[in-house]
Parts: sequence; C-alpha cells; structure tokens
Amino acid sequence: MAPLVASFGVAVPQLSGRGLGHTGGTLDKLESIPGWQASISNERMREILDEVGAVVCAAGSGLAPADGKLYALRDITGTVEAIP
Repeated sequence: MAPLVASFGVAVPQLSGRGLGHTGGTLDKLESIPGWQASISNERMREILDEVGAVVCAAGSGLAPADGKLYALRDITGTVEAIP
C-alpha cells in the first residue's frame, strides 16, 4: 500500500516491528536483504521520505519511545499468539 500512496505525493513513513510469532516481523524479514537497515536516525528517515516518498524502518526511541515498551509487553503476555 505504501508505494501506491507515495505515488500520489503523500509521504509514507511506516514504522514496523519484529518477531510476530513464528513468521517473524516485517523488520526481521527485511533485514535478510543484504545492506538493509531497520534502525535509522530521524534525519535519515526524513531524507529517504524526501527522496523516495516512503520508508519502512524501526521506531527508534527518539521517534516513538513507547513503541519498544509496547512490543516488550506484547511479547511477555503472548498477545500475538492469543486466539480470542
């Protein structure tokens, strides 16, 4: 979806996570690409958005400080694996 939205000139910063069950998270999969980095600075994210229009990266502590805590809580409680 990000490429489609970006093609209309809308900046698409996608913050993704790790370890969603046995399949791994988006970042886990993307990091299998040689040279790809999940952790980038806010400045680098803005550069990529200006140049490309879309970026997929990890939510750093300066960008989304609560994100890491929520992911840790999700992992501890097993909420991804839960069947309602």
